[in-house]
Amino acid sequence: MRYLTFKKKDVIFKRNLKQITTDLYSMVQAIEVKNEFLATIITTDNWILTKVLLQNCHYQFYVDDSLVVVSDREFLLFIPSFSVVQFLISPGMSFTFGYSSPLPGLASHPLVATGVKLKAVVESGFKPELLKNAKVISVTRCSKPSALGLAAKKLIDSSLLASISLGMVAHRLNTSPEVLSRTFRRDFGLTPIEYRSRVRINSAINLLVNGANILETAFDVGFNDLSRFYKQFQKITALSPGKYKL
Repeated sequence: MRYLTFKKKDVIFKRNLKQITTDLYSMVQAIEVKNEFLATIITTDNWILTKVLLQNCHYQFYVDDSLVVVSDREFLLFIPSFSVVQFLISPGMSFTFGYSSPLPGLASHPLVATGVKLKAVVESGFKPELLKNAKVISVTRCSKPSALGLAAKKLIDSSLLASISLGMVAHRLNTSPEVLSRTFRRDFGLTPIEYRSRVRINSAINLLVNGANILETAFDVGFNDLSRFYKQFQKITALSPGKYKL
């Protein structure tokens, strides 16, 4: 098993991604945090299900205007496709073991579950019924996003490959770029441009792990400039695209 090791701010990551079948990937990650770190996870058309093991640290999830602390040292984190989850990681070590797939998932919103084992969920074929006897906490970044923010997100999600600017999105939604950017950040914790860039790069990672060519991948996820693709990839992942060609 080959691990990717990289440092981002005061955080050291060790990560392994492996394709199991055409529609299923496994993920193993170790995270060492030196100072409190804001983590943002954005999914593409693949959901993520991971078991989180905390060692001398804790996770605090942003839910609307509050921080929800998960006190359990072991829990499952499920994030459906095209979702945003943000959480603070306190100094210490944590480990994640999980899966990613475009197949039907456990729920329509991000959640933390305790009292259920990852192995049982996997063996069931990721059936939602496995959560019935579990303790479930919603960790949706914004449970009631504004109509404008939701419309903008849907438009971005459906036009990732198009060279559509923030101004064009705002024009289609009959608002100004300033109002749109401010509203989107309030709803999802980042600007529309930041969101689109992260979704595109995550889509690129899925393609690269699957053996895709770097140049073709850049164009497939909406970048018309290979240099810009490399810069965005490095900025978001702290690694070059070639590192993900496993």
